Amino acid sequence: DEAGILAKDIRTDIGKCEDIREIVTTIYKNAKIREKLKSELQPLLMDRAMRTIIIASHLIKWIGLDGEAAFLRAVTGKDAFAEASRFKEVVADFFLFVNDELQVHSAVFSEYLIENFFVADDVVDTIFSIIVEAIKRKRERRYQAIMSKMMQVSTMKRAVPAAANKDILLARLFDRLHRDIEVNNEPLFWLQYSILMMDSQDLVAAEKFLGTAYSRASEISGFRTFQIDTHSLRLFLRIEQETSNSMVVERFDEIIEKLDKVISMTGEESHRAFTLRVLCEIEPFIRLRLAALITSERNALLIQIDRLIRTLQSIIEQCQVFDDESATLKSVERAKAMLLKG
Repeated sequence: DEAGILAKDIRTDIGKCEDIREIVTTIYKNAKIREKLKSELQPLLMDRAMRTIIIASHLIKWIGLDGEAAFLRAVTGKDAFAEASRFKEVVADFFLFVNDELQVHSAVFSEYLIENFFVADDVVDTIFSIIVEAIKRKRERRYQAIMSKMMQVSTMKRAVPAAANKDILLARLFDRLHRDIEVNNEPLFWLQYSILMMDSQDLVAAEKFLGTAYSRASEISGFRTFQIDTHSLRLFLRIEQETSNSMVVERFDEIIEKLDKVISMTGEESHRAFTLRVLCEIEPFIRLRLAALITSERNALLIQIDRLIRTLQSIIEQCQVFDDESATLKSVERAKAMLLKG
């Protein structure tokens, strides 16, 4: 109140916040703070080299990671420390100058900048450079993490500012990325390309790129396909839902195979968040395709569903978790009831 930043609407928004991160970003919404930041940032964003450095460094910080000076130089084509030194007084509000390197102050502030001050085309170009340079260094754990996180469709959709052509920009980005030899060889890239196509309702392309993801994975010794398996179950269920006029569930064997793997993964805490959302697709699949399932298929599905119910019940009993797991359990139990009734 004394600082003059708790305007009435902001006070209401803060009341809805669940943690300090949300409170801080809510305070940034103050019109005067936004105007001040815009005036401070303007000379930096007008400088092409500095604009790229700011976007790249804040994107990396926003996903919770850090890149060394050499990596930032490879991404931007400039010496970030030297370029920032030209605007040292202003840049000091956004970066720390430490041992000839720039360090971003805060991931919370990075998120705010990404959402409010960067142009979509610039962000897309920078994401491309970050992925291409990170994949060259993926043997190092930090760059494997940067590559994996930045390559995710969900990350890109959050990072690219709202724009009328946002979906087109992302489609062009993936088309551009697949022309890079090292990116093309990466199974997780083709997984994300398949996810993007599924989100765009192009299920034919999504299935094609899924096949490419498995093909690339088979060429890498010891590569674990659990992310691809989880997506493939979701995709096959979605495709069969869209072909509800057919009296044959063409991908039934694949669905059972992937369901078996995904249920096993649900028992592992590290994979559970990925699998729970996918398993909720079973209910609408059965609702739309029950008539097309023959007796042997219904029985095979019941066996897997019973196994899944036992797994979820065990998790809830052991961990006392009642949110996503409980919602998934209820959905699967409804699916089972439909199977038995049908």
